[in-house]
Amino acid sequence: MNERRASPTPDIVKNQLKAGDPDCSAWVSANAGSGKTHILVERVLRLLLSGVAPENILCLTYTKAAAAEMSQRVAFRLSEWAVIGEAELHKTLNALGGMAPSAKQMARARTLFAHALETPGGLKINTIHAFCEAALHRFPLEAEVPVGFCVIEDAERAEMVRLARERVLAEGLAGDEKTAGAVGKLFATLSDAQIETAVDSALGQARQLKQVLADPEKAKANLRKAIGIDKNQTIPDLEQAGLSACVFNRHLAARVFELTPPGDGERKFEDLLARIDWNRPKLADFFKAFLTNAGTARTSGFPKKKILDQDPELAALMLKEAERLQELLGAIKHVRIAELSEALLDVLGAINKRYENGKQFRGRLDFDDLVTRFEALITKKQDAEWVRYKLDSSLTHILVDESQDTNPDQWNVVTKLVEEFFAGQGAVERPRSVFAVGDEKQSIYSFQGADPALFGETGRLLRNRAANSRKKWENIRFRASFRTLENILTAIDYVSIRQDISEALLWPGEPEPHESARTDKGGMVTLWPPLRDTSDAAKETKWPTSPQISSKTIQYQLARRIVGQICHWLEKNRPLAQRQRPVRPDDILILVQSRGPLFEEIIRALKKSAIPTPGADRLPVSEHIVVRDLLTLGDVLLTPEDDLSLATLLRSPLFSLSESELESLCIGRKKHTSVWSALREKAKTQKFAHIALEQLTGWRDVVDFDRPYEFFAHILFASGGLRRFYMRLGGEIEDVINEFMDLALAHEQSTQPSLQGFLASMRVRKISIKREFSTTGGVRIMTVHGAKGLEAPIVILADAASCEIKSSPVFVRGGPTPFLAHISPAQNHTALTDNLLRQPAKDAQMAEYWRKLYVAMTRAEDELYITGYLNKKGKLESTWYQAVEDALKEQCATVKIFGEDEAGLRFPEKIPARLEIKKHPEKMPQEPPPPPLPGPLERLYEPEIVHPSLAGSADFETIVAPQNNAREPTTADQAKNEGVALHALLQHLADFEPGQRQKIAGKAIEKLLPDQPQVQEKLTAKALAIFSGPDAQLLFGKNSRAELPILISGFKNSKPARLVGRIDRLIIQNGQALVVDFKSNATPPANPNDLSLAYKMQLGLYLQAAMRLFPDLSAQAAIYWSASQTLMYLSNKQLLDSTQNFNFIDIP
Repeated sequence: MNERRASPTPDIVKNQLKAGDPDCSAWVSANAGSGKTHILVERVLRLLLSGVAPENILCLTYTKAAAAEMSQRVAFRLSEWAVIGEAELHKTLNALGGMAPSAKQMARARTLFAHALETPGGLKINTIHAFCEAALHRFPLEAEVPVGFCVIEDAERAEMVRLARERVLAEGLAGDEKTAGAVGKLFATLSDAQIETAVDSALGQARQLKQVLADPEKAKANLRKAIGIDKNQTIPDLEQAGLSACVFNRHLAARVFELTPPGDGERKFEDLLARIDWNRPKLADFFKAFLTNAGTARTSGFPKKKILDQDPELAALMLKEAERLQELLGAIKHVRIAELSEALLDVLGAINKRYENGKQFRGRLDFDDLVTRFEALITKKQDAEWVRYKLDSSLTHILVDESQDTNPDQWNVVTKLVEEFFAGQGAVERPRSVFAVGDEKQSIYSFQGADPALFGETGRLLRNRAANSRKKWENIRFRASFRTLENILTAIDYVSIRQDISEALLWPGEPEPHESARTDKGGMVTLWPPLRDTSDAAKETKWPTSPQISSKTIQYQLARRIVGQICHWLEKNRPLAQRQRPVRPDDILILVQSRGPLFEEIIRALKKSAIPTPGADRLPVSEHIVVRDLLTLGDVLLTPEDDLSLATLLRSPLFSLSESELESLCIGRKKHTSVWSALREKAKTQKFAHIALEQLTGWRDVVDFDRPYEFFAHILFASGGLRRFYMRLGGEIEDVINEFMDLALAHEQSTQPSLQGFLASMRVRKISIKREFSTTGGVRIMTVHGAKGLEAPIVILADAASCEIKSSPVFVRGGPTPFLAHISPAQNHTALTDNLLRQPAKDAQMAEYWRKLYVAMTRAEDELYITGYLNKKGKLESTWYQAVEDALKEQCATVKIFGEDEAGLRFPEKIPARLEIKKHPEKMPQEPPPPPLPGPLERLYEPEIVHPSLAGSADFETIVAPQNNAREPTTADQAKNEGVALHALLQHLADFEPGQRQKIAGKAIEKLLPDQPQVQEKLTAKALAIFSGPDAQLLFGKNSRAELPILISGFKNSKPARLVGRIDRLIIQNGQALVVDFKSNATPPANPNDLSLAYKMQLGLYLQAAMRLFPDLSAQAAIYWSASQTLMYLSNKQLLDSTQNFNFIDIP
């Protein structure tokens, strides 16, 4: 239920009716909280009611979430119209259109819900990317895109770019003739991290970069021309010419020293001049002497008064030389920028080419491709006119939501789609309209290419087209907020008066004051003075000997302040404004500029204080502790000898060993004794170790057979891992686990899926997920970007004393003269390049910084709190806090901050008293009891998973235990590892010619069993002997297949079961299916009758699988004993008798 009481004024209602008029195009500028989505939904409903077919309406939104919400709202309203009473429907339609509905409209309203459901594809309410994707799928040949292409998600794109970058850099370092010079230049100038940042920054400016890469040589020339250097100018040439032109020599230096002798310092001109070696002078020494650290000519006390008075000619020469050197250094800096930028551009071209080839090979398009390919389809391709005709015939009304966040390419698409709306026959054939709603003040997505000015520019362009074709057009502004109380809006107006903020909000002239449509009065803005870091930063001279407490950071202190206030509100049942109820955790929204230490500290403090919170709004999947634990589990099962990983795993929620239990395992071990061995030994006497070992052993048995998704599903669900993680870490892990399992499933679709491959891929990928928070779930904390479109009764701006403007190291300019420039660091720039390359980006980011303040302040409904922290040298100038304080401090009252001596400021000075909490009656009216619930549904039986190798688990220890007295003693794990290695050799060597097997086997066994040279030689010899044995032709011939996976449904003890496993060798010949299982770690019995029950059951299940899979062939099973190189055929009767409790053959 919405507690806010609001009443639209007649002017608001009038504007809403004009905005929804289906016969008129409209460009709507709407302040925050003015109901943009409501206006859009009303217009869609009126279009449908006026007779427009659902398939003729296209509504473009900015996000999938916004599209889903709008679809739900429209569907809900239409479903209401289908069932409400006649009088209620008449009243609803009258309010919607501002006039009484006709009988025809009443009848149409009843059927619209069914009509919308029956429309193929439903209402077209999509993101612009989804619309472009659908159109490209419709015209793939005309667009020259792969038929049935898929769209690359962000994680896959990041991985492809990473691989392309690493491959190009590696090839360049290896001497590739195309990129070696450019890559060498980058590595000579930048660090690995700086190169990665520069590449990612440039690729993030995809639209402009595409124009640069269209003609790289022209782009290089454009940059050199812009910064005033010749095409072939190089730094060595400049340095040589500059040194040759030097007029200052040892004789002039001597004249200087006569008047102002040098001292022992390193900063004065005379001191630095004395350091020049006149026999082999260096240009860098002249720069140090004549120029400041900033690269400009010395001015203060240069030349000294004594030189000016006694040797004016020398003084003039000194000044002239300083000016020449300043100009020379500037030219060198310009060339340095150009050369580094050209090298980066060459590398980017190679990376982009490899990335584009990768997309083409995979049949993929990325999100930028969707828009640019569609734009080309309707403008540049041969069939553009025909495609536009086909699209134009199905679209008569286009609506654009959140228009301020639309980038230039997307606006080009929209303007091209509506071109026929105001021209030729399209303008007169049938009613058509274009509608856009947005707010330039809320444009905060420049990193995605959004330009707030384009909203107004595009509106003026289309308005002129409408005027030329005599079409109705309305420019409408909604000023009233249905969300925020008037005092907060007044505060926003005061803050926005400042010139730089007003310009950032694109308010020409005097800003228009906000209005509140809420009938309840009040609202307040409270400023809690920023905390300043006063900690002692002196470095310790000795290593610490006790645990260091790092929780008292300034971020920790601020988090404790914020959470302390929230706890006070909740404990005291403090009333919430005029709502007559206490503050609840759901009422509070905490906003930060970025996810950093403060973000984490606030979440930690909320959880520690037991205040409900959904946690972070964006979770880094790859780095999340749950994923790390699961990856560590995979490491341990693949390499049990990894002591650190095993110790880490045992402390995780999967095992939850205490510190003392872990210490008893790890401390005091004998030399060369692994933690795994210690665990096995401890399991004989300690229950905790026995449970952990039993669990790990069971999982090790599964990991050999399951693929990554199946394996982790077994860990999380069948083994209760998810429950254990949930109990330790809370509900936020659900999103992480779901994404992790999706990635595991996607990995199984790769060319070579394996657990080890999946673990490796997860560690190099940077994957995060955005969580959509509802209005419930506790105190929400998120970035301002993430809070766009959200609201809360109480909003806290937690880091308002920080101005986090992160400049990009790469500037990419599009347009008619595109170029790319590497613009970092600042000391490499002159005034010219700083103003041309660095300052525009700084100004744009500062403007967006102020627009983010507007967005943040307008999230608040009733109360807004602003605070922050300052580092030791931090300043409040040009911060949110300073801007709000300067605007409001003259009209504020002093208020106490709970638990602190320092006072805060509250705007306005006087506020309405909070209404008392409404008391509910002690006894509520009795309602009739609900009807009895039906009994529980019968639980479906989950099929049991049957692994043939584990079917006779009672005899398992005897299977893996060494039985050959002639062989050296070994552990069960060693025997198992040797068996797996031999299996791998036999499987893969079969694909090579006999003459190659010796060499291949030697390389393979080193990877399979590193650091075991004796075992390597023995197993290699054994494998090669088997290939030359009497049964080799049968086992490895053309009719043989290795490692055949099986998944068969059947029954165990008459209950559903699934047979899951792998057959070592399957041979199909002469009408027979022969199943062969290799045994390398046990002594063969003299007679098949003496075979252990476990082996009989394993081979019996394989036999059943063969009989099920090949019903037209006779089936038989055999064991190949690799120790004696003998093939033992087994009796079908004995095998089927041993598996009589199983039925995987005859399934009804």
